[in-house]
Amino acid sequence: TGRPAGDSAATGPANGALRAGTVPGYLIPLFTAAAASSTCRLPPALLAAQSKVESGYQVDAISSAGAVGIMQFLPGTWATEGIDGNHDGQANIFDPADAIYGAARLDCNNLAAIQTAGISGDPTGLMLAAYNAGLGTVLSCRCVPAIPQTENYVASIEARAPELAAAASPTRTGTGGELSYPLAVRAVVTQTYGPHTDGAFHPGIDLAAPDGTPILAATAGTITYAGWETGYGNYICLAAAATFATCYAHLATITVAVGQTLLAGQPLGTEGASGDATGPHLHFEVRINGQTVDPSPYLPPA
Repeated sequence: TGRPAGDSAATGPANGALRAGTVPGYLIPLFTAAAASSTCRLPPALLAAQSKVESGYQVDAISSAGAVGIMQFLPGTWATEGIDGNHDGQANIFDPADAIYGAARLDCNNLAAIQTAGISGDPTGLMLAAYNAGLGTVLSCRCVPAIPQTENYVASIEARAPELAAAASPTRTGTGGELSYPLAVRAVVTQTYGPHTDGAFHPGIDLAAPDGTPILAATAGTITYAGWETGYGNYICLAAAATFATCYAHLATITVAVGQTLLAGQPLGTEGASGDATGPHLHFEVRINGQTVDPSPYLPPA
């Protein structure tokens, strides 16, 4: 048995920079780059918090159980998951770059397996539990297992990560927190939120990028709608909290399903021109208590 993971992924650290002075300076570029290049777009603060709990940022740490290095890999795990993060020709368990990149890859691989298995709950908590207790344990109980060490591990990292993240600007913070950018590339705003000269009210913003550009989750949460919607075409809504949601319209393809849990930055589909659209673009909405609000203040600055 065990507990289902909570909702901390929806309210956890944003994908932004690490706060100066909270992490050894030479490690900040490693956590930032490893997180940015990870397949599941890990928040840098989450990866840094994981390292703090694992080893206290000690690159030569060795535990009583034989776990080694700044990310506390067991040698057997390193044999299959270790990578040459700094491209110096060897995968060294004591090298912080190799270990941090290896941990990011292991986290994302575990998360992918958890999502493929259709396990519901907080994806961050489940992912961290898999790192600590083993993926097989999480897949078996379909939960954060009721192992005190694992429960404390997950809680400690999720509590510490927001302390390491750079504070968001108050002008860009709302119920769901500062959002990640919903496209894989920066796009031109072709239509803003609100009433227009033709009298119509536009309930979101339109972002025009090349056809087929990946659409990314702007926040962690659960998919509540993924399908065809009149006018919107291929349409997705993702609930980050009970009162906060982001929605994405006119997609060419949808790669998620209702009930699926995601981290911010994970792909939802590709940009297109389905539904009532004159050309490829993303129609992006933010909804609070079911009502649309201007998404612009919630997005990272250009």
